[in-house]
Amino acid sequence: MTFAAGALIFFRIVGALWVIGGIFLARQLLALGNIERALDQIGGDPDQKDDRGRDRWMLAGGALTVLAGAAMIVGSWLSIPALCCVIAHQMLYFVRQRRRELAAGSDADAADEARPARSTINAFFFSLVMAVLAAWLGRSHMLW
Repeated sequence: MTFAAGALIFFRIVGALWVIGGIFLARQLLALGNIERALDQIGGDPDQKDDRGRDRWMLAGGALTVLAGAAMIVGSWLSIPALCCVIAHQMLYFVRQRRRELAAGSDADAADEARPARSTINAFFFSLVMAVLAAWLGRSHMLW
């Protein structure tokens, strides 16, 4: 087995994990939305609007992750633009959260909450690695 064939197998396995992860994220966010709607009927919190925007943003990220994962599973060249969309989405999320952090001002708790989690930053770097791998696989004519 060549290195390129092994890399393609790894690429497809990661794609399958991304599809599973994206579906799991969507299910969790939809369940959370149902709970929040029930709580709003009891007595809603006006500060929840920003969290709902974040939840919708994360749901869009989950959908992009599923699409990129599906393209990775089949070994399609479409995985390259899909991964670029995932990376752009993550970068825009970082910008959004940075604005929220700066808007928090001296409120340390709000600033800490606005800061992206370390796992989110790690996922961004892993997405970059997968995009480079996809580009290399495409250049090696391993993607169809």
